[in-house]
Amino acid sequence: MSEASSADLLARISALEEELKAQRHRQDELQAKLAAALRTPFRILDAEGRLVLEVASGHGGVRMRLLDSQGGFLVTMAGIASGGSLAIHNHEAKEVVALAAGTQGGNIGISANEGQLVGWMNVTEGGAHVVTRDREGQVTSRQP
Repeated sequence: MSEASSADLLARISALEEELKAQRHRQDELQAKLAAALRTPFRILDAEGRLVLEVASGHGGVRMRLLDSQGGFLVTMAGIASGGSLAIHNHEAKEVVALAAGTQGGNIGISANEGQLVGWMNVTEGGAHVVTRDREGQVTSRQP
C-alpha cells in the first residue's frame, strides 16, 4: 500500500468514527425523550388512526376524554381547582352519569338516554339533597 492510500484510509476511518459518535449521541437523545414523562396535550390513536384518548390541560385544569371508534365520548374526566369530575356517556355520546366535587362535597347526576337530567344527589350546607324527575322534567321526589 502506498503512503497516500494509507492516509486516505485513516481519514475515512476517522470520519466514520465521528459519524458513529454523532449517531450514538442522537440515539441517546431519542432514548431520553422516550423515557421522559408525556406532556399535554397528547392524543392516542387506534390502529386505523382514529382518536381514542385525548389528554389536554389549560387554565381551567386538566381534561381526559376516552372516545369510541366513531369519535363519540365514552368517558370524560376533568380536574380543576375546585375538584374533579367524571362523566359517563352512552352510545350516542350523551352524558348519562356525572360525578363531581362540589363546594360542600360530592354531586351525582343521572340522566335518561336522551341526556335529560332525571335525578341528582348532592351535599349542601344543610346535608344531603336528593331530587328525582320524570321524563317530562316534573319533580317526583325531593329530600329534604
